[in-house]
Amino acid sequence: MSNYESILYCKGYIFSNKQSKVPEHFSNINISPYYFYYDNSLNVFFYKDQQTDDWILVCGIVLDAMNGSSNMDEIGYSLLAKKKHSKLSFLDYLDVLGGRYVVFISINKEIEVYNDACGNQNVNYYIQNKRFFLSSHLGLIKDNINVDLSGVEKERIALNKNFRYGYPGMSTPYRDVKKLTPNTTLNIQKKAITRYFPRENIKEKSIEFAYKNIKKLFNNQFKSLLDLGFKPLISLTAGWDSRFTISILDHLEEASYFTYRSFKDHDIDVLVSEIISKKLNLNHLVIYNKNYSFKNDYQKYNSMLNRNTYLKHGRQISYMYFNTFKNKSYVHIRSNLSEIGRFFYGKCKDYQINELSLLFLWGSINKDYVSSQVIRNAFREFFIKNEYFNIYNYNAFDLFYWEHRMGQWNSEVLIEGDPSFNTVQLFNCRSVLKNLLALTEFERKNDSIYKYAILEKGKKELLNVPLNPDQEELNRILSE
Repeated sequence: MSNYESILYCKGYIFSNKQSKVPEHFSNINISPYYFYYDNSLNVFFYKDQQTDDWILVCGIVLDAMNGSSNMDEIGYSLLAKKKHSKLSFLDYLDVLGGRYVVFISINKEIEVYNDACGNQNVNYYIQNKRFFLSSHLGLIKDNINVDLSGVEKERIALNKNFRYGYPGMSTPYRDVKKLTPNTTLNIQKKAITRYFPRENIKEKSIEFAYKNIKKLFNNQFKSLLDLGFKPLISLTAGWDSRFTISILDHLEEASYFTYRSFKDHDIDVLVSEIISKKLNLNHLVIYNKNYSFKNDYQKYNSMLNRNTYLKHGRQISYMYFNTFKNKSYVHIRSNLSEIGRFFYGKCKDYQINELSLLFLWGSINKDYVSSQVIRNAFREFFIKNEYFNIYNYNAFDLFYWEHRMGQWNSEVLIEGDPSFNTVQLFNCRSVLKNLLALTEFERKNDSIYKYAILEKGKKELLNVPLNPDQEELNRILSE
């Protein structure tokens, strides 16, 4: 048995109408006639109304960012009560929830599944031949049924080039296994995907108004993590994302900070993060790859990650995390979801929903696949089932970055870190993202709210540290 058997499908779950094969370190809840299995490190809340047989199951970390609650029982009861009262009340409450979680809720014998705002908690699903399996890890489904390779996976193998930033559409490497993307819900009995966000036009907000809202939502989540007994661990880089996070939090001293150095391109991150940490007196650690051997023991560790996810984003970094942070109650606070609000993909030229525009956008970084009919069909399914024509006045490119790149790719990136710590992104809350997207095009393009946040917190010295500086700029700072 591998020394790393316990990290197989860590923080994972599988929900089915059939008994399932799972690792020994999994527990189970019998929700007759259904079965829910979960890794013992995953927080789970289950409640069934004995009078109506309606029930709710929540797993992961769920934070009420508006009211500052971290009590999973209270949040779970409230979700069920609101769903039974009105669909809109339930959805409005989901918009203020942060964390990394999935909600299964059954009303009148119909089960709906909702994941967190950006799909940080994976929901892979297979519904065929009166059987269904939903899981956090594709391997859990593959361990229980025979699945063939999907058409897009056969394309990838034939060309021998990995998809960058996510498989096309809702696809996975396996036929008939799909991924639930953000802002949509799955009805298991009807086998139907329904979009539930956005529900109205977005209204423009001032930077000051958006900042105050986000500050409250961030600090409520941060305090909730402390209340749960977690030790916040914030990753620092040379970019705006982490700089915004540390500028908006009230109690920086409650967290630890780190930067990893895996190859030469990370040297700028290391130097800038050390400058920032010195200026703000932060407890900062640099993790160097040179201090680790990536041979025998690493190969055993990596073999488990190969079963946990098909993505290979930062395997050596994951190993460094594991040997540095495991068993210390850390929660890693990442900040890269802020890119959703930063006008990352620009604006659709004709301001209309256009399948080809979005397809070619994905194809601009996956050029070998853009003309493939199999790939086009995968995206067509994605656009139709996810109702991409029903987004009110939201920018199609914004939602494509949010729902596809973050929902497909980022969710798998987080799995690599799961053996070492829980991961929470304070941006992973619709109310936060709505505030970022409500700023003007000019303000978003110019990172105005990030600069405002730093000034508002009195950390003007951080503005003198260039964003992702080149070596010449860095030398100038170091000489000051």
